[in-house]
Amino acid sequence: EPPSVADPQVLNFLATHTDINVQGGGERLADALRQVLAPAEDTLQFPQFLELLRENAVADSTAVSKFLETCRGHDSVAKTECAAHALHVAQKMVSITFEKEKW
Repeated sequence: EPPSVADPQVLNFLATHTDINVQGGGERLADALRQVLAPAEDTLQFPQFLELLRENAVADSTAVSKFLETCRGHDSVAKTECAAHALHVAQKMVSITFEKEKW
């Protein structure tokens, strides 16, 4: 059975592993949940859970600043350099070491 959106483990996971700000009453988290749930729905299905993670993985400001840092004034970045920086950002944000070959 899918977990309730009020389940503390679900909320803690989303707060820890997404860029959703939960400070100040968790209004951003409530807004993010409303975007993927039907009005009367109170359980989080796996596809909705994945959508929340994808849509809130990294703040736009983080992505833009890392791109600007990587491109060093150019309009584009080589694919290999982009992948290397994406790996670095992902590892830093979720405190996990990904295998470079599988990345």
